Amino acid sequence: MQPQRALEILSRAREQNALVCAYPSSYSSKFSAGWVEAVSSEGVVLRSLTPNGRPDGWLWRPYDQIARLDMGGLYEERLAFLAQMREARWKEGFLPAITPEADLVWELFVASQKHDLAVHIDIGSDEPIQGFVQDVTAEWVTLDKIAFSGRFDGQATISTEDIEKILIEEQDLQDLQMLARRHGRGAGQWR
Repeated sequence: MQPQRALEILSRAREQNALVCAYPSSYSSKFSAGWVEAVSSEGVVLRSLTPNGRPDGWLWRPYDQIARLDMGGLYEERLAFLAQMREARWKEGFLPAITPEADLVWELFVASQKHDLAVHIDIGSDEPIQGFVQDVTAEWVTLDKIAFSGRFDGQATISTEDIEKILIEEQDLQDLQMLARRHGRGAGQWR
């Protein structure tokens, strides 16, 4: 999707507090759904929902990874209703006020680091990278990786240019965060 067109649609959805579904390709049945948290000239951050209307953290996607946007349909109406009935909530003040010129990727990583939340980074390979942000610039991010058991698994430095998707506080990540804390994350020492 052309960035300017996506920015227009998503800005309107944010103003109207309308739920959107973002598809990565026009022939895919997989999509992400949620309310627009922030938009920039490069991409969007959604307050993501599971298919049954439960909060599923935040999702960042660049516009070149969005082929289709749905808004105002019966599915979006159903999902918004389920979220409302479940009183879906996300952390207040997670992201600061964002301008369209802001670097959303950098802002997300800084917010994740500040709140000590695990992130999931998809760079288009079969294996996403999951961990806690240790250092971030506009060009790269360094994570303390989390193994499936919740243990420290070394560090990974990733070029921000290669990132296709970022998830924060998604349900599986919440489990990893709990396991990491069990193994000393946040206590200054991993076991």
